[in-house]
Amino acid sequence: MSHQSEATQELLGLSALTPAFNEDDHGVYVREIQSALDGNQIRNIALSGNYGVGKSSILKRIVALNPEKIVEISLSALSPVVPDANSQNGAYSTTNQIQQEIVKQLLYREKPSKTPGSRFRRIQQFQPSVEIPGAMLVGVIISLGLLLSGWSAKIALGLDVTPWGPQLHLAIFAAGSVFTYAARSLVYGRLNIKQLSAGPATVTLDEQSRSYFDQYLDEIFYFFEVSEVSVVVFEDIDRFDDPHIFETLRALNTLLNTPAVNQPVRFIYAMKDSIFERLGESGPGLAGGEHEDEQEAESNQAHREALRANRTKFFDLVIPVVPFITHHNAKNVVVQLLAGPEFDVDEDLIDLVSRHVPDMRLLKNVRNEFLVFRNRILSGAGAQLRITDTELFAMMLYKATHLTDFENIRLGGSALDKLYRKARGLISDGMRAVARESTAASRRLSTIDSIADRSGKLGQDLKLHAQRVARANSWPVDQLQFLQDGVNFPDEDLEKAAFWHGFLSRQDDPSIEARVFYRGSLRGTLTFLMSDLNESFGPFSAEQWKEDDRAACLAQLAALDRDSHFLRGADVHDLCKRPDLSKYLATKGEDVASVARKFLPSTLAFELVRAGHINRNFALCTAIFHGTRVTSAATNFMVHHVQRGRPDIYFQLAADDVEAIIREAGESSLSDPTLYNICLLDHLLSVDAQSANALRMITSMATMESSAASFMQAYISNGKRPAELFGQLANVYEGVFSYLASSSELDDRLRAELCSAALLNLDENIDYTADAHVRRYLNEAYSYISSLTEQAVDSSTARKIAWLFSKAQAKVGLLEPLSAEVTKKFVALSLYEINHANLTIVNDGNPDLALDSLSSSNGAAYKYVLRNLPVYLSMLQEGEYSVSSADAFPSVLLDAGHWEQKVLRHLVQRASKDCIVEDLSIAPPGSLPVLVSEVRCPATLRNVLTYLKHFTEVDDHLAVLLTATGAISVDTEDDVEDIERAALAVLRARDLMPAKLRATIVGGMDIVLSSDELPIENGELFSLLVKHRAVEDGVELYRVLAQADWRTRELYIAQSRVFADYLDPDIVGGDLRDLMRSKIVSFKVKNAVIARADEFSQDAHADSLSAVASYAATVRATLSLDLVLKLPSVTRPSEEFVVLMAPHLNAMTQHQITGALAQLGWPYAALSAVGKDNPVVANTPDNLALLARLQQLNIVSTWKPLGDGVKVFKKRK
Repeated sequence: MSHQSEATQELLGLSALTPAFNEDDHGVYVREIQSALDGNQIRNIALSGNYGVGKSSILKRIVALNPEKIVEISLSALSPVVPDANSQNGAYSTTNQIQQEIVKQLLYREKPSKTPGSRFRRIQQFQPSVEIPGAMLVGVIISLGLLLSGWSAKIALGLDVTPWGPQLHLAIFAAGSVFTYAARSLVYGRLNIKQLSAGPATVTLDEQSRSYFDQYLDEIFYFFEVSEVSVVVFEDIDRFDDPHIFETLRALNTLLNTPAVNQPVRFIYAMKDSIFERLGESGPGLAGGEHEDEQEAESNQAHREALRANRTKFFDLVIPVVPFITHHNAKNVVVQLLAGPEFDVDEDLIDLVSRHVPDMRLLKNVRNEFLVFRNRILSGAGAQLRITDTELFAMMLYKATHLTDFENIRLGGSALDKLYRKARGLISDGMRAVARESTAASRRLSTIDSIADRSGKLGQDLKLHAQRVARANSWPVDQLQFLQDGVNFPDEDLEKAAFWHGFLSRQDDPSIEARVFYRGSLRGTLTFLMSDLNESFGPFSAEQWKEDDRAACLAQLAALDRDSHFLRGADVHDLCKRPDLSKYLATKGEDVASVARKFLPSTLAFELVRAGHINRNFALCTAIFHGTRVTSAATNFMVHHVQRGRPDIYFQLAADDVEAIIREAGESSLSDPTLYNICLLDHLLSVDAQSANALRMITSMATMESSAASFMQAYISNGKRPAELFGQLANVYEGVFSYLASSSELDDRLRAELCSAALLNLDENIDYTADAHVRRYLNEAYSYISSLTEQAVDSSTARKIAWLFSKAQAKVGLLEPLSAEVTKKFVALSLYEINHANLTIVNDGNPDLALDSLSSSNGAAYKYVLRNLPVYLSMLQEGEYSVSSADAFPSVLLDAGHWEQKVLRHLVQRASKDCIVEDLSIAPPGSLPVLVSEVRCPATLRNVLTYLKHFTEVDDHLAVLLTATGAISVDTEDDVEDIERAALAVLRARDLMPAKLRATIVGGMDIVLSSDELPIENGELFSLLVKHRAVEDGVELYRVLAQADWRTRELYIAQSRVFADYLDPDIVGGDLRDLMRSKIVSFKVKNAVIARADEFSQDAHADSLSAVASYAATVRATLSLDLVLKLPSVTRPSEEFVVLMAPHLNAMTQHQITGALAQLGWPYAALSAVGKDNPVVANTPDNLALLARLQQLNIVSTWKPLGDGVKVFKKRK
C-alpha cells in the first residue's frame, strides 16, 4: 500500500472549532453569571469582549449547567431579504431583520406538541404511536357511521355476508383504521397547503406593525408560558453593528417579566463593546453643521462620547472578558497548536501570525487546514515538490484571511498571481537592463580612452588651479591666457582630448604657462610642470588612468554579473531586500516593496510575501498536482507560465526540472513560445545541441517573431551556451549572420564568438542573408572570428566559410591571421584585399609582386589582380615594377587590355624601362595610345601604320612618340604608298607637332610628295619640305600655295631653288609688292623682277610699283624712262624717285622734269618753278645733278651747302 493510502487511513488530529471550557480561563465568569441567574434582580446580562476571548466557551458552560432553562439564539448571519419598494413600515431595517431571526429561532425551538396553541404548524416526523390511535378513532367513526346510517346492512346484503353480524362491523373498523393509517403515511409531509385561514405559516410583518416583536409578541409570551425556558442566550448579535437592537430586546425583556409569566426571563448577550461606537452619531443637535462654532462642536462631541460610553442603560450586569490571546502572547498559542516534531514552521512566521491573527478559533482553523493540505499535497509523489511546512502554513493563513483571493489562485486571477506576474515582468526588464549595461561596459573595456574621458575635467581643474595659485600670489585675475612652448592656444583646447594626448605623450617634463590678466593688464605668468600637476591632481599618468579605468570596468562587469545572477533566481521577497536594484526595474522610482503593497489586499499578505513565507510556490499549495512533473520549480513553471500562456525566459530551472517539464508538456511543445526559457534551452544544448528537442525550439526561434527575438537576445546575454545555439541556428535560419552583424546589443567579443560558431555549421542549401551589414562586419572583424584563424578547421568547412564570404562580397584585409585551409580557400576565391602582405603570401613569400611574377606563381591571384588592376597599381611602392620582364610585357598588356587608358597608362608607367613592344600589331588596340605616348615602342613605319589603322590619324598620343623619336624609320622593303600615307598623316598633325618636326620626319622618310596631295597650311612647312626635298619644287607647288598666306609663300620663295626660273607676272600676281619688300626673298628673285620691271608694272597696283621703285632705288637699278615717269606719285620718299630719275635727267624735257617734281611734294615741288623761296634739299649727288639740270633750265640760280643739306636759290623770274 502506498504512503498516500496509509496517510488517508490515519487521523490527522484536527482541532474542533467549537467552544471549549477552561476552568482557569473561564471559571470566574461562569460563576458570576450563575450567581446572577440564581438571583431575581438581574434580567439583562452582557458578556463583553473581542472575538476569540472565550465568550462562547463561557456561555456553553452556562448552558450545560442549565440545559432545561436556557435557549440559545445564534445570529451568525441574516437571511437576504429583497425590500419591497412600496413598503413604508421599516421591515427591512437591520433591527427588524435581527428581530425576525430571533422570533423564528424562538418559535421553532419548542416541539409543536408542546405548543398546541401556536399559530405555526411545522412538519414533524411520522410517529406511529400517535398515528395508530388516530387511525383507530377514524375506524370507529366510520363503523359507527355506517351502522347508524344503515349502510352496514346494505353492505352485508351486497356482499352476501349477512350471517357475519358483529364481525362485519369489526371488519369495517379494521379496514377504516388501516386505510386511514396508510393514507396518513403516504401523504405525510407531501401535502402542501399554500394558504390556510387558520393562521400564518411564515414569519412576516403586517403593514400595520412596526416590528416583529410587536406583531408576534403573543407568540413569544405563549412560548415562555408553555416552556420551561427562562434564559435566552444571544450569540453573535453584535456582528451587525446595530446597537439599537438592544433597546428592543430590553423592552421585550421588560414585557416578558410581567406577573403573567410565572418565572423571570433573563437575556444573556455575547457582544463586543465597540458596537456602541455608533451611538450618538445622529440625533437632534448632534449632527453638527456648517455653521457650528468650535465651542458648540466640543459640547456635542462630549455629548456623543457620553452616549457611547453609557451602554449600562441596556444591561443590568456587564461582565467583561479579559482576552487570554493577543498579538503579544499569540505566539505561544501558535507554538502549542503546532507542537510536535513533525512540524517545521519557521519562528519568523509564527511571530508574524501572532502579530496579525490573535484569534483562537481562526488559529485552530488555520492549523486544521494546514494539516489537511499537508496530508493531501505533500504526501506520496507530492513530497518531491519540496514545499516546506512554512510555505504551506503561510498559504493556509492567507486562505483563512483572504478566502476569495485564495480561490482565484486556481484561475490565475488572485492578487498573488498578479504580483507574481508583475515581479517576473520586473525581473525580465531588469535582466535586459543589466544585459545592456554589461554590453556597454564590455565595449568601454575594449575602447578605453582614459585621456578623452578626463580631458574636460582636466581642463576645468587646471583653470581653477591656476586661479587659486594666482590669488595665492595676491594677483587679481579676470582672464587667463594659456601657452605651451611659448605658443598661445585657446582656452577651450584645454578641455579637448587632442591637447592632453599631446601633452602626456611627451617624454620630458613638459609645462603649461598661464598668463594672469586683470582688467587687460598682465599681472604675472604661472608655469605648471607635469610633475607639479602630478602632485596637485594625483597620478598624472595616462597608463595609470587606463589601468584604473580598466579595473573600474572589470569591477562593474563583476557587479553586473552578480546582479544578473541574483535577478535570475530572485523572488518577490528577494527583490524587496534589494531596493538598490530598482534602477534596473521599471517601477517608476518605487522599490519593489512599495509595488507589492499596491497589489496585496492586506498588511498581513504583504508581510507574508516580504518575509518570503509566501513565494513563487504559492500555487502549489492550493491543490493536488498529478502527472510526471514532480519538482516545485517545474510545477510552478507549468502552472504559472505554460498553462497560462505567459512565457518566462528567466525562470530558474534545474536539469531535473527541465526533464519533468518536457515529459509533462510533450516534446512537440518545445516549439511553443510559452516554453522559451534560458535554463530549459541551456539544458537542451548541454545534452545534445543537435537533438530533435533542441532543434524544435531553435527552429521555432528562427521565425524571429517578437517573442523569439526577445528570447534570442536574452539567451545571448544570460545563457550558458550561446555559441552552441548559433551553431545550430545556422542550420535553420537564413538571417543568422544579418542578425549578428546588425544587433546593437552584442559586444564585439561575443559577436565574434557567435559568428564563429555559425560559420562552423554552415549549410550551403540555405540562402543566407548576406547584406551590407554582414559584409561590413566580416570585413572588419574577421581576425577575431576563431573559425577563420584556428588551424583545426578542415577543408570542407573552410570551403563553406569562403562560400559565405563570397556570397557577402566580403574580403579580409590580411591573410596572415587566417589558418592554412581558410587561406587556401580564400585565395582560390579571391576573398582578400590587394596589398603587399597578402600578395606576398599568395606569391609564396616572393617579394617580387610584378604581374609577370604573380602569373607564374599563382594564376588565380594573377587574374584577381588584373580584375582589380587600379588597386594593385596604387599599392605599388617606389622602385616596384608592375611588369619586370620585357618578354612578358606584351602578354600582360593583352590580359589587361580591357582596362581604360588611364589604368593602362599607370600599368605601363610602372613597368620596367626595359618593357618595350617592338610590334604594336600584337598589342591590344586599347593599349596603343598608351604605348606610343609612353614611348614604349619604336617609331617604325609598321607601328605608325598599325596605330593609324585603329585611330586613322596622328593624335596627341602618337605625336608624343614622334616628337620623342623625331623620325619614322623606313625599311627599303616598305611600300611607297604606305610611306606616303604615313607622311601625309604626319603632315596633317599640324596642331600636335611643329612644322619643323613634321618636315624633318617626312624628310627622313626618303619620299618626294606631289604638291597636289599636300594639306594646305600657313607657315614654314612647305619651305621646310622644299628644304628637305620632300616635295616637288615648281610652279605647281606655288599655285597650291596660292591658297596659303603670303608668309607661307614668302618662306617657300626664299627656300626655293627654282622660283626665279619660273617667275612670271601672272604667277606673282598680287604678291609683287610683298615680294619686293621681303627681307628674306633673294636678290636673285628681286633682280629678276627688276629686269622685267616694265612687264610686272603693266597691271601692277601703285603699292606694287612703289615697292619696285623702292628696291630699284636701293640697288640703283636703271628703269626705263617710261616707267620712271609713272613713279612720281607712288614713290616715297621723294629722294628715291630722284635716284631713279637721275640717269634720265639730260634726256628729260623741262616739262617732264618740273611735272615730276611737282608731284613729289616739298621741298622738290618748290623746285618745279622759279620763285623767291629757298628750299633746302639733301646734299646728295643725285640732288646736285638735279640742281645742275634745273640751273640749265633757268629755274635754279645757285645753291650753297647748309649743314647736311643744300640751300637752293631760285631764279626770281
